[in-house]
Amino acid sequence: MKKSKAMLYSFNIEKERVLKNHPEIKDVYDSLELKYKFIEVLIEYRMKNHLTQKEIAEKVGLSQQKISQIESGKVNPRIDLVSKIISKLGMEVTLNI
Repeated sequence: MKKSKAMLYSFNIEKERVLKNHPEIKDVYDSLELKYKFIEVLIEYRMKNHLTQKEIAEKVGLSQQKISQIESGKVNPRIDLVSKIISKLGMEVTLNI
């Protein structure tokens, strides 16, 4: 019996494929791009620094549940909360318009 190998794929390649082939999804994605970019940066920071959600929460003065909700996209943090997280973590943000 032949064993099948699991195929690995790149998230970015798949994302680009979906956005290219589905203009209605791209419109929604574009409207949420800033939110998801912040989520991506927050998760990357946490992983790069080997921190748990709880440790991030303690650094910024939030609950672990709130960090989880932000990272999963379940909540839309206001700009003042985003600013607080960025400041407490010593991060810098550049906004290009």
